Parts: sequence; structure tokens; C-alpha cells
Amino acid sequence: MNINEFKGLEVVKRFNRKRRIRMILWIVSVSVLCTLLFRGIAGANMGRKIYPNQIAIVFHPFGDREVESVNLPQGKDQKGNNPDPVEVADVSEVGQKFGQIDLVSGGRLPMLRPGAKVITFPRGLQVYKFTEAPSIESPNNDELIAGTIDGDVSTDFVVHVMIMDELQDVKQRLVNFIRRYNLLKYDGSQDVLVDFIQDGRFVNILRDRFTNYAAPKRVLDLVKDKRTLNKSIIDYMNAEFNQYGIEFLLCSVSSAIRVDETQKQKMGENIQREIQKEMTKLTNEKINPIKADINRVQIETAEHENALLVAAEAEAMEIETKALTKRISIITKLIGAVNYHKLEKAIQISRAFEESSASIKLIPAGSKILLDSRSEGVRGDIATPAQ
Repeated sequence: MNINEFKGLEVVKRFNRKRRIRMILWIVSVSVLCTLLFRGIAGANMGRKIYPNQIAIVFHPFGDREVESVNLPQGKDQKGNNPDPVEVADVSEVGQKFGQIDLVSGGRLPMLRPGAKVITFPRGLQVYKFTEAPSIESPNNDELIAGTIDGDVSTDFVVHVMIMDELQDVKQRLVNFIRRYNLLKYDGSQDVLVDFIQDGRFVNILRDRFTNYAAPKRVLDLVKDKRTLNKSIIDYMNAEFNQYGIEFLLCSVSSAIRVDETQKQKMGENIQREIQKEMTKLTNEKINPIKADINRVQIETAEHENALLVAAEAEAMEIETKALTKRISIITKLIGAVNYHKLEKAIQISRAFEESSASIKLIPAGSKILLDSRSEGVRGDIATPAQ
């Protein structure tokens, strides 16, 4: 082998080595490209993990099949009636795009066909706040505002809500919820409830109910009876969303009911009038009847006291009369009737002298009384006879 042949052989070896390297690089590039293309076609949801505290509704597409007539009623039913138009609308709305619908919780999503949609809901209790100040739920002012008879009021609100995952038909309910509020646009989101709340539709439902409740009422009625307001809203929300597998455990005012300064002044005046009205009503219904009862009791007590006094005086007089009659009878029996009259006269004269200021002087027999007629009063001196 001469030198030229050797050099030619080396050139061929180098060429073959470069060709193998280019082939390997081409194969690797095609593999990577195919992988990326496959992942792009399958979607970002392929292999995604669904945690135990999540529920995922997976909508699988039909593919290339024609689905305009899938599950549509043909003709009339057995009773000769036309098919339900609402059912047909529900089938055509999602049925034309999706076939099988699965519920997944606690696992990884399988390989999905192109066009599949994954709508994820949170499990367990969820708390959402709608406040005047920015919050996690929204950077906007989401306070509830309503008009009353006295003017506009506003308040913050808190909601406790959860998916009713214990229901056997929870998948169908959530599918109906997704259809009703067009939530397929949140494909791939980790929490569709948050997306639904943040887009403003949920808080608008709360506002509408709050507005309808507050419209025929006064501000003072809302302030005094928040419990009825809360019950009215939670009953309405459950009536609206229980059919979609969503339960509200709490819908409550979480702040003071706010009014502007002008309205606050009017409200203060209304409160004063209400207080005065209540005081007048209380006086007329409670205090005045009590005062009348007290006066009646006082009058009846005085009359009763007078009756008791008169009866006591009469009884005392009767006892005294009986005692006097008995004394007269006893003395008369002892000294006789004539001597008794003399004794009574002597007793009366003695009592008269005891009760008067007159005095008696006993003078000896034969003495004379001299009267001085010159004085204004009559004065008498006693002249005794000479011894």
C-alpha cells in the first residue's frame, strides 16, 4: 500500500465517522422534536398531578367524529310530545366538542388527546372575603352596596363554601356548573372557584341579592337585624348553587354597615325619633297603666283604712257603752238608784273643777265677803269676826 492509498483510506474513515455523528445528532434532534411536538399536541395537562384536596373534571374530545346528532332525541316521545329543548341545548353545547367526561381526585392525569380540558375545583372548606380594601380574592373594591329607603349603604362580606363531594352525582352537578357559567376557559387552572370569583360574576350575584333584600328596608332595620339578612342571602345562594354541587355554610356581614356623613346625620335623627316614639309608646302602654294602678291601690288603701278606723271607733264605742252600762248596773245594785244619781253628780262636779282653773276657799261660819265695786273686776276680800 503506497502513501496515496493510505491517505485515501483515512479520508474515507473520517467521512464515515462524521456521517455517523451527523446521523446520531439527527436522530436525537428528531426524538427531541417529536417529544416536544407530542407534548404540545397532548397539552400541558398531560401527567399533571391532581392532589387529594382537589377534584378535576376532565373533558375528552370526540376527535374527528361528527357529533351533531349525538344523544339527540329523534322525533317525538311515546306520548307524542316534542323533545325537551333544554336537554337538547345542554347536549349540543358541550356534546359537540366533548365525549367522555371523567372525575379525577388524588392522582396523575393520564395521556390526554389534543383538545382535552381539565377543570380543577378545591375540596374542603373555602373562605372568600369581599371587602372595601384590596384582598387576596381581588385587588378591587368588592364591598356590597345597596340602596335602602334612607339611602345607600355598604358593607364587607365573608363566604364559606365547599364542593359537595360526598354526593354520588357530584360529577354531573359540576359539569352543569361548568356549562352554566362557561368555565371551560379556565382549563389548566389550579382553582376554578377562585377564577370564577375573581372575574366578578360571583360577587355580582351577592350584590343582586343584597340589593333586593335591602331595597324595601330602612338602614336601622339592617343594622338591628343582620341575622335575618345573612339567612336570606345564604338561603338564596344555596338555592342557586346546590344544584351544581356547591354548598354555602356561611354568608355573613363581616363589618359595620357603612353610610355617608349626611346619611349618618339623618340616621341619628331617625334614631332619636324612633327612641321618642318608643318612649311615648312605652309610657302610654306600660308606665301610665302602672301609675293608674298605683293611684287606684292608694285610693283603695285609704278607703280601706278609713273603713277600718270607723269600724274600730264603732267597736270601741260599743265596748265603752257596754262597760258603762255594766258599771251603772253594778253600782245601782250596791247603793241604789237615788244614791247613784247623787254620786254621778258629785263626780261630774269634781271633774269640772279638775278641768277648770277655778278654786274654792272654805271660810269659817260667820265670816263676811266684802266686794269692791270700784275695780273693773269684782274682787272680794274675806273679813273674819273679832275674837
